[in-house]
Amino acid sequence: MEERPHKPHREKKDKGKGKEKQKGFNEKAFAPKSGRRADRQGRRNVERDQTRLHVPQVNRTPDDEPPPVIVAIVGPPGVGKTTLLKSLVRRYAKQTLNDAKGPITVVSGKKRRLTFIECNNDLNSMIDIGKIADLVLLMIDGSFGFEMETFEFLNILQAHGFPKVIGVLTHLDLIKKAATLRDTKKALKKRFWTEIYQGAKLFYLSGVLNGRYPDSEILNLSRFISVMKFRPLVFRNSHTYVLADRIEDLTSRELVRTTEGKCDRTVTMYGYVRGTHLRTGAKVHIPGVGDLAVKTIEVLGDPCPLPGSDAEQEKRRKLSEKKKLVLHAPMSDVGDEDEEDGEGNEGENDDEESPKVLDPAAALAAKKEALKRKFDAQYDDPESSKMDFYEEKKDEMARQLALNRAEFDGLDAEARALVEGFRPGQYVRIELTDVPCELIENFDPAYPLVVGGLLPVEERFGFVQVRIKRHRWFTRTLKNNDPLIISVGWRRFQTVPIYSLDDHSIRMRMLKYTPEHMHCYATFYGPISLPNTGFCAFNSLDGSAPGFRISATGVVLNIDRSVKIVKKIKLTGVPYKIYKNTAFVKDMFSSALEVVKFEGANIKTVSGIRGQIKKALPKPDGAFRATFEDKVLMSGTSIGLAVFTSTDEVWPDIIFLRAWYSVQPRKFYNPVTSLLLSDKGQWTGMRLTGQVRREEGLKTPLDVNSTYKRIERPARRFNPLVVPKKLQASLPYASKTKVMLPQRNQTYLQKRAVVMEPEERKAVALLQQIRALRKDQVVRRKEKKDEKKVERQKKLAKEEAFKSEKEKEKRKEYMRVAGQKSKRAAEMEEGGGRGKRRKT
Repeated sequence: MEERPHKPHREKKDKGKGKEKQKGFNEKAFAPKSGRRADRQGRRNVERDQTRLHVPQVNRTPDDEPPPVIVAIVGPPGVGKTTLLKSLVRRYAKQTLNDAKGPITVVSGKKRRLTFIECNNDLNSMIDIGKIADLVLLMIDGSFGFEMETFEFLNILQAHGFPKVIGVLTHLDLIKKAATLRDTKKALKKRFWTEIYQGAKLFYLSGVLNGRYPDSEILNLSRFISVMKFRPLVFRNSHTYVLADRIEDLTSRELVRTTEGKCDRTVTMYGYVRGTHLRTGAKVHIPGVGDLAVKTIEVLGDPCPLPGSDAEQEKRRKLSEKKKLVLHAPMSDVGDEDEEDGEGNEGENDDEESPKVLDPAAALAAKKEALKRKFDAQYDDPESSKMDFYEEKKDEMARQLALNRAEFDGLDAEARALVEGFRPGQYVRIELTDVPCELIENFDPAYPLVVGGLLPVEERFGFVQVRIKRHRWFTRTLKNNDPLIISVGWRRFQTVPIYSLDDHSIRMRMLKYTPEHMHCYATFYGPISLPNTGFCAFNSLDGSAPGFRISATGVVLNIDRSVKIVKKIKLTGVPYKIYKNTAFVKDMFSSALEVVKFEGANIKTVSGIRGQIKKALPKPDGAFRATFEDKVLMSGTSIGLAVFTSTDEVWPDIIFLRAWYSVQPRKFYNPVTSLLLSDKGQWTGMRLTGQVRREEGLKTPLDVNSTYKRIERPARRFNPLVVPKKLQASLPYASKTKVMLPQRNQTYLQKRAVVMEPEERKAVALLQQIRALRKDQVVRRKEKKDEKKVERQKKLAKEEAFKSEKEKEKRKEYMRVAGQKSKRAAEMEEGGGRGKRRKT
């Protein structure tokens, strides 16, 4: 048989499989499948871009020599703050600090310096650090979780301006299992993002080697810190402040000796100017000390200068390690040199080195700017150069700032300081007079010393109105006229607020307690603060106080708004002469002048009869004539007050006058002076009467008239309504009273007899039989249902017994594991564990 050729196979169609593996293939990547979805995605992208925008603010920090960035290391005790501080200082300055105290300044880049400061567990220190920190390293114990101090510090930041926050998880080496470690990281990261914002940076520190954290982990953290950008906060952009890194007492030794150290001191403080310009002659406030007067301000040489900006340095992408070996920590006995010598040589160095250092850099910058303008003019589209409103405002602010700086460039240093003040970034020496001696005697470098500048309006005192809300985590309700510690601006003080609520835009009605889960108004006496300034309030600053310590948060309202707070008042009186619709009332007022003030006011009796005050009577004093819509009752049974407990005597009806009484807050201002104490956490202000009695062991005095007594009110008996026959005769039939006598004889329907036909009797008998069958059927069905119910109850009881046995076994196993864990924890504590903590 001749062999026939086979038909060739059809070529296999390429359906696109494997194209995703080809290099550079990205066909329709992430493209929406429908027009509706594309429109929704486009709108979402636009909204996301708009949320990134913020109100443009002028950055008053100079770009050439900015002050060091304050990096605060915050966390509960025993979490590893000091270890992290030493590790970061070792990373930047290549030096090991034996005793790290106070601010520590290092060089981190060509145009950036960092000032590290450790925040202790004191609430006053948390408040001060939260007001000045540019970056917060929030340390969390990974093996323990979030603690109460962490949440308190975050709420303080929310009230005083939220800076950049980076989370640092420590003690992860105590978690041995990989699965447990992964779950712990995930849970803590989720909670951290909930408190800060989605996507907040969180670093992990595994363990400690040679007293420091691993170099690779510290390197990652330090790189992230060195390149962070900061947005100016509103309060710091309008106030000047200095974080003192050195303090000296200039008081005469002879005066100290003759007064045995109990005289006011003259003190100098050193530090970098931050915020706005520091002007001479302005008052300053040191939190924990009080308001102080500035005698002189003097610029010194920078103890931690930035590297020189020469042409060779300009070409480098990063700073060499030799340039970073600068450390300034006077309170840690590092870098405490004679600033006066540096100040004397500063002018000479500027005169000699400025032509050599700044000319090549300026020429290089001008050359780059010329090349950029030439490139933009040649290739840029004219339409694309149009800026939106946000960019226009930013460009306008930048041009105005450059113009202001150009105006002062021609002045010498002294004239410029007199006109605009000392610029941010300059290292100054501030001389203060009349400083309390306790600040020097009880000085502790572990507590921050902040010199905050005050605006002229903040030096005055008056009544401040704020909008306040009790914190949802604070367990007790705030009571009116109870002392409250308020932290607003640079100040912390104790005052007595009055709470009120806007009553339909008619009046400000006083509240006895703060409302639940809503805002109210508060008015207190204290220093004037600018509107929209945030604040937080505390009942106590004691570290041993249990629970959440932040009582309330709020914001300052308009200060020039005069508000009159009123409270409800109820005056009572009794009638001593009663006529038809008129009565003479006494015991409500004490003089005729008071009656004149309330003429025309509405009054009401206990029984509900309304009336009006007409005119005062000559005798007795305070009596008046009033008219009512009905005759006032004279029966003692209508009395419903606890004052009248006896029903044997006959008392007239009581008359009430509801009015509004103006209240004024008390002028009480008690600044918190915690830095003047040897134990900084034991400051106590004004105490409540109940607290004083409890601490002194005194009993509450008992007032006999204030005790509750049993009130017995007899039932009232009302006479029937009687209409005269003459009046009934003249009334229409519809309005006459219908009085029918009771029926005595039987009616026709009651007397008649029913005789049924044979067919009707058969039908009735059939219906009775059907009803009997139906009744029997219902009874049998109910019995069967009861039997099924009993069987089901037995089955459920059996299953419940089985489940209880299983639960008992699980509980037994859980308690066994918990006992082992507690035993291991006790063994670890006996071997040198950390201190006690408050769990959230």
